[in-house]
Amino acid sequence: MTKLNYKSRLHTNAVVRLTDGMILGPNNPEEWAEYQAWLKKGNKPEEPEPLPEPLPEPTVQEKLQRVGLTIDELKQALGLQ
Repeated sequence: MTKLNYKSRLHTNAVVRLTDGMILGPNNPEEWAEYQAWLKKGNKPEEPEPLPEPLPEPTVQEKLQRVGLTIDELKQALGLQ
C-alpha cells in the first residue's frame, strides 16, 4: 500500500494529497475522512510552499516602454513640451 502524505495549502484548510496531487477539503467527504484519520494517528502534513515575493512596481519609464512610448513622446502627446 502506498504511504499517504499530505501538504497544507496557504490560507485555506484544504490539503494536497501528494500521492496523486488531489486537493482535498471538507467538500470531499470520503477523502477528507481519510485525511482526518491520518491526522488522528499523529501525522502532520508538510508545510505549504511560501508565496513568491511580489514583483516591484514598474517605474513610469518601464510602463511607457511597454506601450512603446518615451517620456518625451508622452509629454509631446499631452502638449507639455
